[in-house]
Amino acid sequence: NFFVVFPTAALEAAPQTRVLLAHLEGEAARAALQRDVVVAFPNVSALDATLLLRSLDAMFEQIGIAVRVLSLFTLATGLAILVAASLAARRERAREASLLRVLGASRSLLRRIAVAEAVALAALAAAGGGRAALAAAAGVVHWVFELPFDPPLGDLAGLAFAAFGAPALVGGAAAVAAPARPPREARRGGAGGSRG
Repeated sequence: NFFVVFPTAALEAAPQTRVLLAHLEGEAARAALQRDVVVAFPNVSALDATLLLRSLDAMFEQIGIAVRVLSLFTLATGLAILVAASLAARRERAREASLLRVLGASRSLLRRIAVAEAVALAALAAAGGGRAALAAAAGVVHWVFELPFDPPLGDLAGLAFAAFGAPALVGGAAAVAAPARPPREARRGGAGGSRG
């Protein structure tokens, strides 16, 4: 590819093509304009770009649906990982709970500790993830698409609440329930399991 730059006067006698764009509402108005232009200027080509724009709109809508489906798939994967991590840490949590019970902690205190930990971790995850996602979206919109960044604040608040609520609920539900066995028996069982 190459470009040739001419002074303005050098191309005045050369054949030229001019393009004019017009936006009209309604198919009848567009058809009337095309007819009038062709009747008045037979050498002018009048093209209706509505079909092209509709095709582009449909294509972008399908791309948007695909992105939403991938987002939901990513969210489901994240929830599965969250549940798996909670279940994997359950044995360690039970051990810590039995140790705290030996030291005199009540079941209600253990529940409050577990809920506070789940809520704090969920808040940190939601705040950190939300800020990182917002910064990434702003960067892509500003530097790649070169558009002004105007995030939908209502949707962002809903996403932040969901990002906070899901881990808090899963963590609170899978966190330590006070051991049903007496603490001494739980510690003996843990010690015996580690020996064998």
